[in-house]
Amino acid sequence: MELQSVVDPKTATSAIELEDGDQAAQTSTSSQEQARAEEEAGSAADEESENVHGPTGIRFALLFICLFLGNFFVGYDSSCIGTLSPVITNQFNALSDLGWYQTAYLLALSAPMLIFGRLYSFYSMKTLYMSSIFVFVIGTVLTAAAPTSTAFIM
Repeated sequence: MELQSVVDPKTATSAIELEDGDQAAQTSTSSQEQARAEEEAGSAADEESENVHGPTGIRFALLFICLFLGNFFVGYDSSCIGTLSPVITNQFNALSDLGWYQTAYLLALSAPMLIFGRLYSFYSMKTLYMSSIFVFVIGTVLTAAAPTSTAFIM
């Protein structure tokens, strides 16, 4: 009697066949297939552990929408200053202040960058992002209510 080793491609297991066609019990999976299965299980566990700390579902959607809207309004406000400069100049009757509108906005936008960069190491990102959006909204409301060109620039 002669033994032959046969690998079944569907189940990726090996079996020992006797010469006359009877199959013995399955012995073990091949070492390559076993390593691949362990790797897949490990990567699935890594993916699960990465998602444990982040929001999912509706919370993720709401977070994404809020972040998008915050960044959108900052960009929108920046483009409004450039587009509305002629209207603002006519409203305040101050052609000499035309160059200060965009300069003051960009200065106010970029000046706190280093401060917030340092504060992120001490406080949570959520708190600082929410506070910076709050300060931005207050500044936008004060700018919209400015009675003179000098108040608008300040």
